Amino acid sequence: MEALAVVEVLGRHGEILHRERLFSLPAIIGRGFDADLMLDDPHVAAHHLRLEASDKGGFVLTDLETHNGFSVPAHPIGPLLATTEISAGETIRLGHSQIRIWRPDSTVSPEVPTRNAWNPRGWLSSAAWIVTALILIGAFAWIEATGANRDGAVSMCIMVTGILMAVWSGLWWVASRSSHRPDAYLAHLAVAGRMVCLVILGQIATSTMFFVFDLHRYGLDQVSNIVLGGCLAYGGYRHLRLVSRKPRRVLGTMSIALVAALLVPANYISNQYDLDKRGLLDIPSTLRPPWMRVSEGVSPEEFLK
Repeated sequence: MEALAVVEVLGRHGEILHRERLFSLPAIIGRGFDADLMLDDPHVAAHHLRLEASDKGGFVLTDLETHNGFSVPAHPIGPLLATTEISAGETIRLGHSQIRIWRPDSTVSPEVPTRNAWNPRGWLSSAAWIVTALILIGAFAWIEATGANRDGAVSMCIMVTGILMAVWSGLWWVASRSSHRPDAYLAHLAVAGRMVCLVILGQIATSTMFFVFDLHRYGLDQVSNIVLGGCLAYGGYRHLRLVSRKPRRVLGTMSIALVAALLVPANYISNQYDLDKRGLLDIPSTLRPPWMRVSEGVSPEEFLK
């Protein structure tokens, strides 16, 4: 038997939850067990709508004297009649549910090509992010390192960062069940490189702004942690986008919650460590130009004491 209509039951954000074929019209849509399309929604009546085919290739909806009625967002704002004609593919809201009705011969959107094919632009973009991240790490390590073994320390930092990025991306790659696709691994590696770049540039920019404008006196010491958390959350969001089809709001919330769960305890432990060292003279081994330490209101002799 050939289907006469296909009904898509939609989620809150418009995603398709499931599809139902209707083999006879008119059909009853509601919460009752005898309905042709059953909706598990307490705000939908047992017999809520009657669905019929129209002569113009669409459908006719009839409200079966319900309390909550129905609405069609695509129609002009105004009261709907008890009987309304709709076109195939229009969204209908009834209760807290959304449905979309199609004809079996309705056209679908074109096929979206997968990323399995060779994509030189994507590979070049990924390689650029990876190389940029390693260059920034090397430059930052060169500033931090001192002594005769400076070149070795810089090389070691670059190598360790590259290994960590490769392992981190590999974990996401395996978790996404796309281990048969090398391009998926390269995409995660590019996200890791982008995240490293954002973290380094964000921290340098924050430190520079605090030094230039003396922002410490305004009690904005947590801005650095917020910038760091934002960069990490963005990286986590981009990873989740590659492995999940959930709505963007959900993925963004998940990434922010994960970063907060990691940074808040780490920040607390760091603060406790600073409290334990209060009153002790601490001279960093890496203190040298272009870094400097500024003490306000004392002479150089008093500062050295």
